Amino acid sequence: EPHLAPLWVRVNGRAGVVRDVERVTVPGYLFGAFALPGPVIRRHQPLTGDQAVDGATARNFEATASFYAQRRFVAAPGPDGGLDLILPGEQDATLTLPLPAGKWRARCVPAGSADATVAARPEGAAGPAQVTLRAPRDGARVREVVLQRTPR
Repeated sequence: EPHLAPLWVRVNGRAGVVRDVERVTVPGYLFGAFALPGPVIRRHQPLTGDQAVDGATARNFEATASFYAQRRFVAAPGPDGGLDLILPGEQDATLTLPLPAGKWRARCVPAGSADATVAARPEGAAGPAQVTLRAPRDGARVREVVLQRTPR
């Protein structure tokens, strides 16, 4: 029987985003991920007494609990054992990541599993870019998204 469990990975590196000059490869499961905004639990530590810090910790906990309660996107093993993002039908999943300057196009692997787009940035400037996946009506399994810099 399947079990739902959190998976903690570094965003960059072998299990995360892999970059070279003209290409960025993003594992599909990162599109269903939650970026923890700050500490949730200060293990073995009492409250600090600083209302701003303690309030931020409580809000981070609430955001984390909300993410787990929604279970909107999950990763599941693919036929070869690698993790695929399970994208429900006609749903969008987004990820914001820094990209070097230039125009970028996105494609999903396996091909045709979902539509992928990179939001345009002013004159191809460097900085954060929003990448969006859109599943067809019957849903999709996305192993990875490949972003390729296009000629100007």
